[in-house]
Amino acid sequence: MSTICPLCGTTNLEGEDECANCGGDLRTVDLPSPASQIEQTVMQLPLTALKMTSVHAIAPDTSLEVAIQTLVRQHVDLLEVVEGGRLIGVRSIREIVTRVGPDYRPKLKLPVRQFMTPSPETLPPDAPITFAINKMDVGGYRHVPVVQGERMLGVVSASDVIAYIEKHSKEHVVTAGATTSHGVEAPRARNA
Repeated sequence: MSTICPLCGTTNLEGEDECANCGGDLRTVDLPSPASQIEQTVMQLPLTALKMTSVHAIAPDTSLEVAIQTLVRQHVDLLEVVEGGRLIGVRSIREIVTRVGPDYRPKLKLPVRQFMTPSPETLPPDAPITFAINKMDVGGYRHVPVVQGERMLGVVSASDVIAYIEKHSKEHVVTAGATTSHGVEAPRARNA
């Protein structure tokens, strides 16, 4: 599916925040209608409503070995690579496994900048939660850094969003039959 820019009429990829042609804001174009109260809430609440993960910044010249130790010591899945107070990249556990690979020993002394994802997708703190969900879905990410100006405020993860939805969802599934440990049991026949 695609999104048409209301300013210039250019067809853009679904989920893009700005028009590839004119730079127009596409964040409010083709928004779906919420089907439930929790969907409406998630579409309206800003990222600041979530319990964001704290910033765990490292310098780009930090060795891969120190970056790995920091991930383990801080019990986090993502490190922000910051230079001059500006976010220039991210380094996740998943990237260590996929980019560094099994032949990691000779790479431990190399700078993390060689293995980071440069110029990561970010969102401002007032962006709706659904924007983070969309960015993670479209980009295949599990984390989105939240940045105001050039200042890192935190990181929203897929697990932060899921925890929020789980905590605030008030919807109940109503079943016609009696529930069992493995699903719904068919209604019982009455004795005549």
